[in-house]
Amino acid sequence: MKGREAPLMEKSRKVSARKGLMDTLEQLLHKKPFQKISVNELCERTLVSRTAFYANFRDKYHLLACCLESKTAAVNSLIETHSTEEFLSVILDFIQKDPRFFYNTFGAHPEEEILDIMFGFFERQITSFLEDQTEKGLVLPCPAEIVSSFCVGGLTVSTLRWIKSNYKTPKEDLAAFQYTLLRSILSGSQRVP
Repeated sequence: MKGREAPLMEKSRKVSARKGLMDTLEQLLHKKPFQKISVNELCERTLVSRTAFYANFRDKYHLLACCLESKTAAVNSLIETHSTEEFLSVILDFIQKDPRFFYNTFGAHPEEEILDIMFGFFERQITSFLEDQTEKGLVLPCPAEIVSSFCVGGLTVSTLRWIKSNYKTPKEDLAAFQYTLLRSILSGSQRVP
């Protein structure tokens, strides 16, 4: 019986360390920029060793991606209950409800790895939207991955600028602007009769 308990205890400790590190990172991101958070600080505050950290995450960017992935799940469930027109507003509302976290993650001198995380988030959303639209008969002016990359670049940069401005533009206005631009890009597309 003891032989079976050891792997279960080890797995429980690993899950506990993983969750603790994710919670600690989120708490710290409410206080300071991501760039100023070190693996040592995360380990000290979570009371885990560096070995435990690296048993769960490749580096602090992987930890951040995991934290954001858990937030993405919440956004995805919100998006599923809203129309296409509303999904940008839902995303911006979600960001604005936790302004310090998102500012300290994306607004305060974001590094390439952080930009890739945000780009990936928008890419998943836009690609899903385009796939849905093409199933409904939309014919895109060029391959979907190019349309998606083009749209995602604009959404990412405009959202980053909004975060860096400390949410100066009302989120409803930014969402409407973004949606109008996306529609104008896709208006060159045609519906299959």
